[in-house]
Amino acid sequence: VYPSVEYDFVPNVLHATEGDYIHVQWTGSDANSNGNAGEGRRMTDRSNFVEVKGINQNIPKPLEDHTLLVDDKGEPDLEVIERFSYLGQSQSQGGECDLDTNDQNSIDNCKVLNLAPAYYDGGLVKLQKAGTHHYMSTRNNNFSNRSQKGTLIISKRTKDVLTTVAIALGSIAGVLAVTGAGYYAYKSGAAARLAQRGGLRGQPPAEAAEPTLLEEGAATELQSGAAEVTKDQQVQRWQRHAAQVAERWGEVGNTKRCLLTFGVVNLALFLEGYALHAEDDMYPYFALAKAGGYMMDVNFTLILFPVMRNLMSFLRLTPLAEIIPLDDHITFHKLVAMFGAAAALLHVAMHYKVMMLKADDGDGTVAEHAFGTLPGLTGHLILLMMLIMFVTAWEPVRRGTLKIGRLVVGGYNTFFKAHHLYIPCYVLLWIHSQAFHKWCFWPMMMFLVDKSIGHLRAGRKVTLVSAKPEAADVLRVEMDIKRFSYRPGQYLYLNCPQIAKHEWHPFTITSAPEENSVTVHIRTRGDWTGSLRKNLLNIHSKKHDEFVSIEAAPPPGANGGNPGTLCHMDKQLRVDGPYGSGSEHVFDYETAMLVGAGIGVTPFASIIKSIRLRSGHSSLRPNSPGGLPALSGPKHIYLYWVCRDNQEFKWFSPLLTEAQAVGSRGKGESGGPVFEINTYMTGELSLDAFAQDAELPGAGGQKWPGKKWAGRPNWRRIFKEMSEKHANKTI
Repeated sequence: VYPSVEYDFVPNVLHATEGDYIHVQWTGSDANSNGNAGEGRRMTDRSNFVEVKGINQNIPKPLEDHTLLVDDKGEPDLEVIERFSYLGQSQSQGGECDLDTNDQNSIDNCKVLNLAPAYYDGGLVKLQKAGTHHYMSTRNNNFSNRSQKGTLIISKRTKDVLTTVAIALGSIAGVLAVTGAGYYAYKSGAAARLAQRGGLRGQPPAEAAEPTLLEEGAATELQSGAAEVTKDQQVQRWQRHAAQVAERWGEVGNTKRCLLTFGVVNLALFLEGYALHAEDDMYPYFALAKAGGYMMDVNFTLILFPVMRNLMSFLRLTPLAEIIPLDDHITFHKLVAMFGAAAALLHVAMHYKVMMLKADDGDGTVAEHAFGTLPGLTGHLILLMMLIMFVTAWEPVRRGTLKIGRLVVGGYNTFFKAHHLYIPCYVLLWIHSQAFHKWCFWPMMMFLVDKSIGHLRAGRKVTLVSAKPEAADVLRVEMDIKRFSYRPGQYLYLNCPQIAKHEWHPFTITSAPEENSVTVHIRTRGDWTGSLRKNLLNIHSKKHDEFVSIEAAPPPGANGGNPGTLCHMDKQLRVDGPYGSGSEHVFDYETAMLVGAGIGVTPFASIIKSIRLRSGHSSLRPNSPGGLPALSGPKHIYLYWVCRDNQEFKWFSPLLTEAQAVGSRGKGESGGPVFEINTYMTGELSLDAFAQDAELPGAGGQKWPGKKWAGRPNWRRIFKEMSEKHANKTI
C-alpha cells in the first residue's frame, strides 16, 4: 500500500472517553511488491484486532477477560470480539477454513487471515469501559524488530467529577457568603436600621388611598421618578457595601490575606492539573498525580524567593512591605516546603498506584516503571534528597536537641550541609519535569544573582576589634568593616573559616550606624557559636570570671597583613550583609512598641543606641555616613522585655538605663524621645530583688531599669492602654 509503511496501527496510542465511538477499518493488499513481507499468503497484507493483557504480551486475552469490546453491561461482547479477530472468514470468500493446516500460502489457513478480504470495515464501536487497553494483530506480530500493536486509553467522564467539585466549592462559598453577610449586617447595624424603617416590626404598611381618575397619570409619573431614584440609591448602596467589604478585607491582616491567597493558588493548581490530565489515562490516579505535580512545580519555585536575602531587603524599601509580611519570610519558606512535601507525597503515591494497575494488566512490573525509566529514577532521587532536607530541618534535629539514647542526633552543621542538597535536587527537577523550567527559569536566575551578590559582599575586609563575654553565655564581638553601611535593626551573616569555611550564621547588629565599629551579641549555646567563643577567647577555666578578652586589634596589614589577625593569632571573620528586618522601620513612626524576649531584644539595642546618639546624649560620634538624620525617629518608645531570670537582664541593662535617662531628658527638653521601659521576669524571682530601684545581682551596683513586672505581659490591657493613649495614631 502507498505509502509503504511497516505494519502498524495508526495511531499507536489513542485517547478517548467512556461513551465515545471509534471507527475501525484497514486496507490491505494482494500485490505487495516486496513479496512475502509478512506472515500469510504471498504478496498479501492482512490485519486483525485482538486484545492482549499488556503491550509486551503476544498471546490474546482469554475470552472472559476481555475489557475493550464489551456490551452495555460491561461483559465481553462475543459477536464483536469474533468479528474483529476472525474478520468474518467463511466459505463466501472462496474457501473453507482449515484449522489444522500450517501452510502459509493456503487460502484455507484462517489462522493467518488468508481467507479475509484485503479491505475491512469494522464499523462503529462504542467504548463502554474505562481503562488502558492493549491490542495487536495476530498475523503481523512475529518479526524480530517490530510488532503491530496499539493502546487505547479510555478515560472516565470528568464532567460529573468536575461538576461535583464545582457544586462543593459553590456550596462552601455560598455558606460563607451568607454567614459573612449576616455577620456584616450584625456588625454594621444594618438589621437595626431595617427595623427602624419598619421592615422587622411585623407591622403592615399603612394602606394608601386609591387614586382617582384625574390622579392616575400623575401617580404613574411619580412612581416612575421614584423608581429612578431607588435605582440610583441602590447603586450607591452597592458601592458603599463594596467599600466596606474592601475595608473588612484590609482588616484581616497581611499574614492571613497572604495565607488565604497562597491556599487558593494551590487549590487552583490542583484543580487545573487534575482537569487537564483527567482524560490522559485510564486511571483517575494519573490525573491526581499530575495535580500534585502542578503544585510541586509552583511551590518549589516559590520556595526560592524567601531565601533571597538581597531581594527581601530591597522589598522592605518598596510599597510591597505594607502588603506582604516580609518579616515572616522564613516561616513562609517552611510553609511552602510543607505544601511541596504534601504535593510530592500525593504525586508519588498516585504514580505508584498507576504502576501497580499497569503491572496487574501485564504492562511490565512496578520496579520497571519506578526505576527503569528516567522520570522514575530521577523522581526517587528527588524524593530521597527532599526527605533528607525535610528531616534535618525539623526543629529538634536542627537544634541538636533530639536524642536517641545517649546519641545526639543532628545539629546545625547537619542541617546546613543537608540543605545544600537543593543544588542537585533542582538539577534533577529540571530533568524530571517537562514543565518545571517554565516556572523556575527566571526565579532561578534571580536566585543565582542574589547568591552572587552575597558572595561578592562577603569579600570585605574585616578587622576584629574585640571579643569579650557579656554574660555566662553571651559573647560581644566588635569589628571594623570596610564599606559597610547599615540601618538600625538590620542583621548580618558571620563566618569563621577556622570553624567551617562555608557555614554562615545570622546575627542582629547591636551597634548604631553612628558608631565607628560594628558590634554583634551572640548567645553561645550551639555547636558553631560555642566553637566561635573558644576560638575568639583564651579560655583558662570554665569559670566566667577567668575568661580573658581579646581586645586592641592591630591595624590592617599587621601580623602578615591579614585584616582578621589578632594578637599573633589567626582569628579570621567574614561578614555578609547587611540585610533588612522589620524592626528597621521603627523610625518611620512617631510611636513605637518594641517587644523582645531574652536575647531577641538585640535589634532594639541598635535602635536605642542610634536614638541616644541622635538625641545628643552620648559622646560617641553622631551622624556618621551610615547614620540617620538627627531629628528622625519616634517621639514615644515603649520597650517590653521578657526574660526568665535576672541574669538575662544584665546583657543590656546599662544601655537601658542610659536610654531611660534619655527618655527623662526628652520629657523636659525638645529633641529627645520619651522612653518607657517595662521588664518582665517569668521565672522564679525574689521579691526583694525585684523591688523598685533594686540593683541587678552581679551587675556592679547597676540599677534595674524601667518598670518591673512579674509574669508575662497582659497584652489585652497593654493594647487597650496604647489605643486610648495614642488614639487615631499608627503605632
